[in-house]
Amino acid sequence: MPEHHSFDALPYQTDKETYLSLEAWMIGDLRPDLFVVAPSIRDVGERELIRELAQASYSQQGFRDSPRRHFISRTFPRQGSEARYAQFVDEPFDVSEITDGFFGVDVIDLTEWLGANLAAEFTTWRRLTDYVIDHPETDFVFIAYTDDAREADPLVRAIRETCAIGIEVVRLDYPSVESLTASFYSQCPGKYLGLEDYVRERISQLCAHGRRPNHSFIKSCALSSLHEYFQIEEGRLALDTTFDRFERLTPLPARTKIIGF
Repeated sequence: MPEHHSFDALPYQTDKETYLSLEAWMIGDLRPDLFVVAPSIRDVGERELIRELAQASYSQQGFRDSPRRHFISRTFPRQGSEARYAQFVDEPFDVSEITDGFFGVDVIDLTEWLGANLAAEFTTWRRLTDYVIDHPETDFVFIAYTDDAREADPLVRAIRETCAIGIEVVRLDYPSVESLTASFYSQCPGKYLGLEDYVRERISQLCAHGRRPNHSFIKSCALSSLHEYFQIEEGRLALDTTFDRFERLTPLPARTKIIGF
C-alpha cells in the first residue's frame, strides 16, 4: 500500500481494522473477494482504492504485459436484455484478449440490486453468481453506493452462500478534512502557500452541519478559486469569495447530483 503522511490523509476513509485488512490483501498471495460499500455521493476515495487494488493484484501475480488487460469495471444490470447479459460474460475476455480466463480485478457495481428481492429475481441474480463461481481466477471487487451500509448485507450474504467464497466487506466513510484538503491542493499546486491551515478551516466549515462534500466537489472549488485568484491576485480573498459561494452548494448525504461529478 502506498505511503501516506497520515491515516486521515488517505483519499478513502475506513476504520483501522479494515485498513489493515486491505493492507494484507495488497501483499497477500491468497486474496478474498471484496465488497466495497460507499456513500451515495460517490467519489469518496473508492476510485483511488480500486486503483490501488488493481495495481496490487497485477504486481502480486507477476504480470509483465499491459495492466489494462487485467482490470475491468462494469455494472451488473438488474433489468437487462439477453444481449446485455451475454456481453457481461464476454467483457472480461475482450479486455484480457485471451480465452482461458481473466486474471485481474473485476469491479462489479451492484447498486441497482440494493433492496432487491433476490428470491423473486433468482433467475437474473443467478447469472452473476454462476459467473463468479466459474471464475475463481479473478479478483472480484463488488461495490454498492448507499447511505445505509446495512442495505448491502443481503447481497454480501447471498454471494457468500451461493458462491461459497470468502468476501471481506470494506465500508468507506465520507472523506476527512485532511483528504479533502489534499484534493484541493492537488488542483492548484504552488498556490495558496502559507494558507494551508485556512484552507483546512474553510473545508471544515463545508463539512459542518451534516453536509458532505466529496473529492470532485472540492476539486471544483479549487479550480473556481484559481479563477478568482487570477482576477483579484489576493489569495485569502480569492478563497473567501469561492468558499462563501460553495458553502451554499455543499451537498447533503442524500443528494447524489453534485457539482463536479
